[in-house]
Order: sequence, then structure tokens, then C-alpha cells
Amino acid sequence: MRDKDFITFFIENFNLKDLDITERNLLEIWNENKQEIILKSIRIKINSVTLVKNQEAHISQSIESSKIIADKIFIFDTGSTDGTVKVIEKEQKVDKRIFLNYISWTENFAEARNKADDLVPEGWVFLIDSDEKLVSELPADFLKISLAFIEFLYPKYDLAIGFKQTGGESLVTNWVDRLYKKSNTLNFFGHVHEELRSTNQLKKIRTQFTLENYGRTDEQKEKFDKARRYYNLLLRNIKEEPDNIKLVALLPFEEAIKKKQWYLERLEFFAKKILYKSESLPCAEMYETSFFQETVLVDYIRLLLLLGQLEVAEELIYLSRKRFPTNTSLLFLYYYIKNNAIVMNATKLVSDLKNDIRELKNDNKFQQKWKHYASIFGFEELLVKLLLKSEKYNVAISLLDSLDLNNNEKTLISEEKRYFSDK
Repeated sequence: MRDKDFITFFIENFNLKDLDITERNLLEIWNENKQEIILKSIRIKINSVTLVKNQEAHISQSIESSKIIADKIFIFDTGSTDGTVKVIEKEQKVDKRIFLNYISWTENFAEARNKADDLVPEGWVFLIDSDEKLVSELPADFLKISLAFIEFLYPKYDLAIGFKQTGGESLVTNWVDRLYKKSNTLNFFGHVHEELRSTNQLKKIRTQFTLENYGRTDEQKEKFDKARRYYNLLLRNIKEEPDNIKLVALLPFEEAIKKKQWYLERLEFFAKKILYKSESLPCAEMYETSFFQETVLVDYIRLLLLLGQLEVAEELIYLSRKRFPTNTSLLFLYYYIKNNAIVMNATKLVSDLKNDIRELKNDNKFQQKWKHYASIFGFEELLVKLLLKSEKYNVAISLLDSLDLNNNEKTLISEEKRYFSDK
């Protein structure tokens, strides 16, 4: 192993800010303590842990990922009824590092994680879901030296390594704790979206190591009824920790709005703290506190729009964009409301125009001259434009086609509807 290769690997993959270390300090510590760190790395063991139920299509990929870095592979089946167990047993025949275990399922992910943790040997634990695949090139020797280095830097801390997680239709990349050092002061919390917590000091370090998650697809979500199940499990978490912003931010919106008043009150509670108070928000996950704050604000605005509280929503968007100017969801909602105002105004103008014309046409003196005036002043053309702005595309297009307009007039008005001609 060349020092340069390891140092490059470490700098490229580990967040030095999370480690409170500069590149210069890193090099100094490495040069002074290299032999001790390397000897420590030789003793490091990594055991992978996977919880699985009915994932015969993906479990082999998960196992192959574990083989890259793990000394032993522990799989805990929680009640599979498909061919998952047979796939695992087949893998066992060709790799003696694989151990299949069975644990009961109680709709509590943290409980299952803690049970599994009790059954694996001391050392580092690599968590990989049954529907995940490790996509990073991850040399096991460099990884173990890196873990030894981190142990050297923080000997009295509980340690957790965050992996990037991608997959499904979501463009959001988040960090999840997927590698941790076993400790009697470290435990999992949460019926769902479980997280590591420590009664000691917990040091979390983000990395560029990436896991591809296949469970975010619509097919997988539907198969396991994830939205409804996760919503109900999150409610249990929230009951235990009502002031934890992360838990409310993770609620599936379409499920949460079924309890509109309760959901509105929770979102309003956090929105006021985010926008009007400087106090920190209860959240055990340090990686994405800002993400959770932004999510709560976006969901609150969405719910206000759903309830027709447009003025409140508009004010909230203004304040939220000042706080989080790069949030694209807030940008979209800002222009959505502006467009909605245009639609509402145009809709009212259409109604007013029709009423005014109706009154005039009822006047016998005016009725005879209506067609002449309509042609001169272009009432139909104006009506087409207003209908388009009020998003009455089919009506507008039908009216446009019936008008006896010259080519220039048709071209001008067609510009208004060119993006909507397929509706």
C-alpha cells in the first residue's frame, strides 16, 4: 500500500469537516501514527446485517454488495413467504461467510435492528437493506484502515459512518448511517426510519460511499404498501417524540392530509419555530436538519393551498424563500400561486364580460348592432384570451376555431394556446 493512495482515498471519500480535521492535519497525524493505525486496522472486523422479507428478486444483489467489505454476512429473515429463504440458502452453499437467522416481526424496525445487533460479533457493523446495492468501489483494506484512523481520532466516541442513498424517482440524495462500531451505549430508535442514538458522545461522518435503493420505485412501494404502513409507524414515533421535526417531515403527504386539522397544527407549530424563532429544533439526525425544515415548510404551504388559504400560503412562501432561497419546491409554489391569481382574475373577468354583454344584448337598440360592435372591438378574441388565462383550454380552442379571423389575428391568439393544444 502506498501512503499517497490511501490518503487520496480518504480525502475523496470522507467528509473532513465532520471529522474536524484539515488535509494538513490529516497528513501530520498519519505520518506520525501510521504503523499504529495499520496494526489497528488488521484487527478490525466488519459484519454485514440485512433484514429481509419477501425480496427474492433483490437479495442476491444485497449479498454480493456485503461480500465486498464484510468478513461475515448476517441475514435476518422476518417472515418471508416467497422464495427469499431459498435464494439465501443457495448463496450459503457457495459462501460459508453467510449466516441465516430468523427473528419475529413486530412492526418495529428499531426493535428488529437491536435484536440483530445483539446477535452479531463485536466490531463494525455494515447495514444494507435487502433491496439495496453498493455501487461505490470500496477496497476493503482501505476501508478498514480508514475505520482504524477514525477510531484513533475519536477513541472515546461512538462512531457512525453515513452512506449516500439514491434510487427510485426521487432526485434527493440523503445520507444514512450504514456503518457503525458496536457499543453498549449505542442503540436504534424508531418504529420506522430508525436511527442510531447514543448515551455517549456520537460522532457521525458523511462519506461519498453510495447505495442504490430499489425500494423507492412505485412497484416496491405498492407491493409493501409503504405509504400507509410507514405513516402509521411514524405516528407511533411522533406520539413518543411530538416535537421531533424529522418525524413530521417524513410523513407521506397523501396519507397525512387524511387528518388535516392535526397535520395542519403540527406543520404550523414547526413553521413558526423555523421562521420566527432562533431556538434549535429537536432532531436526532444531524445530516439533514435543513432538509427536514424545508420539507415541513413545503408541506405546510401545500396543505394551505389545499385548504384554500391562499393569502397565508403566499406570505409563508415569501418568508420561506428568504430563509431557503435555493429550494426549488418553494420556487415552484411561488409561481404556482402567482399563476393561480392570474387564473382566478381571468375567470372573474370572463364571468363579468359575459354578464355585461348579456345585459347589452337584452337591450333592443343594442341587439341590432351587436355583430358590428363585436367585430370592431374583438370581443370574441378578448374572450379567447381570457379563457386561456383561466385555463379553459377546450372552450377557448373551440371558440377560436369558430371565429372568422384573418391569419395575423389567428397567429397572435394561437400564441396564447400553443402549449395547451393537446388538452
